Amino acid sequence: MKGTALFGGTQVVNILVNILRGKLVAILLGTLGMGISALYMSTLLPLQQLFSLGMPLAVVSVIAAADASKAGGRHLMRAKVEAYRRCLVVLALLGAAVMLIGAPLFSRSAFGDTGHTRAFMCLAAALVFLILEAGETAVLQARRQMRQVAVRSVVNAVGSLLIGVPLYYFFGVRGIVPAIVLTAAVVWGYSRWQTRRLFLCQPSQSWSATWYLGRGIMALGFFMMLAALFGNLTNYALNALIRSLGGVSDVGLYQAANSITSQYVGLVFAAMATDYFPRLASLKDDREGFHTLVHKEYELVMLIVAPLVALLILTAPLLIRVLLTTEFLPLTGVIRLMGLAILCKAACFPLDYVSMAHGRKRYFFWMEGVWCNVKTFAVMALCYYFWGLQGLGWGALLSGLIDVVVTTVMTHWFFGITTSRLQIRFFIPLMLSLGACAAFSLCPNAVVAYGGMTLLTAVLSLVCLRLLARRVNLMEWLRGKLHFGFRR
Repeated sequence: MKGTALFGGTQVVNILVNILRGKLVAILLGTLGMGISALYMSTLLPLQQLFSLGMPLAVVSVIAAADASKAGGRHLMRAKVEAYRRCLVVLALLGAAVMLIGAPLFSRSAFGDTGHTRAFMCLAAALVFLILEAGETAVLQARRQMRQVAVRSVVNAVGSLLIGVPLYYFFGVRGIVPAIVLTAAVVWGYSRWQTRRLFLCQPSQSWSATWYLGRGIMALGFFMMLAALFGNLTNYALNALIRSLGGVSDVGLYQAANSITSQYVGLVFAAMATDYFPRLASLKDDREGFHTLVHKEYELVMLIVAPLVALLILTAPLLIRVLLTTEFLPLTGVIRLMGLAILCKAACFPLDYVSMAHGRKRYFFWMEGVWCNVKTFAVMALCYYFWGLQGLGWGALLSGLIDVVVTTVMTHWFFGITTSRLQIRFFIPLMLSLGACAAFSLCPNAVVAYGGMTLLTAVLSLVCLRLLARRVNLMEWLRGKLHFGFRR
């Protein structure tokens, strides 16, 4: 709960800063400048993901496990951190070389001409900083330095505001590339300074030792990267199918619905995973502690997400009007069905990290990379083919329910983790309650519909809050915070 509250608070700060930055950028650069910046970043970020080779996520599991071992654990952890950094430097330089050589191609691909070749060559430096910074942040996360990780996200948002806006003011569109490079450098410098405080003395290491220690991290990261690549390809294929069957407007509607539902609770999942994953990895050799942590995380995520989903179902039309336009109101039913699918995602959330914590890269690849994406594409495509736009909502819900069943069975089969009792106590009652809330929205009488949804949302929120307070002594913690504040 502390980790979720910490990262939730920093995300609120980030959102406010980004709103201010977006407004100033819109004034200073206009639509043309914002488009140019977006095209630069749309080239940089996939290259960062590709040349990081998935190592930042893989190293969280590896370093957290090394830190938890008792005999020589700290020395082994230092050695692995040094090997990991060396591998990332090599990959970052390789990525920079590819970007320098391929700058004309990237310019032509993004803008249709080679007029931005020099800009892409300069952005090679930003690519290096982005790869190295992601690596340093992963080390902080593995060592469970959650406050530093949270502050790093604020530094990124505030740095982009304080560095970018003056450059845009004085240089206009020509300040975009320097702003990207300088912001990446500042954030990397902050993360590097924080990790140096944790590892003051790095062991001297030969390149053969670096390869020996780093190849395991690279192998695990490579499979994670492949799984992410399959996810991107699946999303591309689904968009192409929707475009061919229904047109570009349906693609835009689907992406809008997906964006609202994923961003709505995405911050919660990201905040919880930041602390949960390294903690889980550190307990992989403690069977009882490992299973206990998974069960506690299951209870926590269900009790937090269920009220948010109920609120999403209730306020879906309002969210569409605020975040989009009235043109997107046909998405109301789709968003409500996708909201129900979020609860399925919450039920799978604690189990999805089990294979990563154990370093089971082949299991992760076949389950997360192949099975989940093939299943999602097949279900969504069939539902869209038969029921059109509303079918995308039903497809998301059906896909989520299949995930709950398959993930539960597979984690019990391969890792011995049983969550059937938790599903009976939490998932099934909460899903039925949320289903009833969504069913009220179908009532033709608006007063009855919104009255029923409001009542169910209030009751569900109070019940979840009470259950949550029992488990984490929430009220006692709040009283302590208030008492401390008054004493100050």
